[in-house]
Amino acid sequence: MKNNTKILLATLVLLLTNTYLLAQQNKELQKARNEVDKAQQKLTVAKQDSAADFAKFVQEAESNINENKKLIVALKAKKTENLTKENDKYNKKVNQLEKENAELEKRIQKAQNTKTNAWQRFKQSFNRDMDKLGKAIKSI
Repeated sequence: MKNNTKILLATLVLLLTNTYLLAQQNKELQKARNEVDKAQQKLTVAKQDSAADFAKFVQEAESNINENKKLIVALKAKKTENLTKENDKYNKKVNQLEKENAELEKRIQKAQNTKTNAWQRFKQSFNRDMDKLGKAIKSI
């Protein structure tokens, strides 16, 4: 009888221990689920912010490109009154600027394929090239 009581008592202790451990695991699991839900919400907000940032950047870039086009057209209309040799140099510079502007336009149109982790590098590179082109147009 003592053995049965000991076995029953040991079984009861094991059962209570397992129940307690399972309850702890359920609490940890629920905590982990809550953290995953919060992370998913943050990711959704980040994606929305990123999409808005992208749209704003593209709109500004296209506006700058269109402004450059207008300036280049004005430069083409303006010719030096001196020798033909100078006009040829001038036309080559203006044509090069037009080509660079068209390249920037292609790059911004392809920007939708840019991966999220490369987006900042793309923006920096694009802005640097856009500024360089703007300065070149103004210097002529």
